[in-house]
Amino acid sequence: MTIGSYGAILQNVDLPMTDIDIVPKNTPDNRRRLVSALDELDARELVGDIEETIDELRSDPDSMGDTTFRTFVTGFGGVDVVLRPAGFPNGYDDLIENALVATVQDELEPELTVDLRIADVRDIYKSKQQAGRRKDIEALPAFAEVHPTDAKGRLRDRYRDDQRRDGRPPTN
Repeated sequence: MTIGSYGAILQNVDLPMTDIDIVPKNTPDNRRRLVSALDELDARELVGDIEETIDELRSDPDSMGDTTFRTFVTGFGGVDVVLRPAGFPNGYDDLIENALVATVQDELEPELTVDLRIADVRDIYKSKQQAGRRKDIEALPAFAEVHPTDAKGRLRDRYRDDQRRDGRPPTN
């Protein structure tokens, strides 16, 4: 299932496409399929600033489940594998109930068509909000058109909380 900016873009949120974040079902069979797909993409794991082979994953696909987040680089772009996105401790199992299915087709090769599961835009918003990373917070206003919550109000509250933590009086 996709989450993050790509999942939001597919639901009409105006965000830049930087990579694809996926939340796989965390089962042994699915881990093997995921490692096989990464291998087909000639993926290399990004560890800090260093690209490493996925030899360990090829020999032990179950080790894919050892961490919450892994980043890979491919000739097609970045792939982040996120087992437990912020706000969803059970990952795929927490997200599947509200997930959507979209058919994605290659414009140049229409026979290359795939149905993919996408986390609901409200769940993507919640995950970005709870992750609290600068890039996620900066993306929240883009959700205002499709997410009925008061994104500006939440950002204002976070800003005020940050000011309080820094010992400054909150501004209005």
